[in-house]
Amino acid sequence: ASEVSAAINRFKPFGDSLLGGFASRRHAMEAIQSLAGQLGGVRHRRKVLVCIGPATLFNQQLGEGEVDPFILRATAETARVDLTTYVIDPLGLAAAGATTAAVRAGLDGFARETGGAVFSNLNEFEPAIDQVWRESGNYYLVGYESYQRDGRQHSVDVRIHSPGLQVRARRNR
Repeated sequence: ASEVSAAINRFKPFGDSLLGGFASRRHAMEAIQSLAGQLGGVRHRRKVLVCIGPATLFNQQLGEGEVDPFILRATAETARVDLTTYVIDPLGLAAAGATTAAVRAGLDGFARETGGAVFSNLNEFEPAIDQVWRESGNYYLVGYESYQRDGRQHSVDVRIHSPGLQVRARRNR
């Protein structure tokens, strides 16, 4: 955990000015897709990628009617190799206004689509790191194959009755 905390602190000085606009989305999604492809050789294991940077940089989401080939390819590749993505935003409370607004506006979608989460608006990162480690080591893998072979997507609702547990899963992949 201390090594991850040190890595987070190394990124703080860059703020959210690493790349801008479309270039940031493209670069982040291509990097995630490439890393997912490299991790694809690890069989029968859940894989976790922790992205350290502004939530808006590493965690894009497609808007309604929007088709971004970089996001689609990265999402498909993470699903293919069972890679869960977490985003830890190192900017802390000082940049909370912009980052929190972006996450609340739905920019946590990519991490959520891969079964992960976004951690932003924090100055203490150890609880986030502990949560990633805990979730990475404790999970159930449930598979479902529809008996309806009509080529359409069908929803599956998973419910749990134990307090303190939550369900997070990929959607539509």
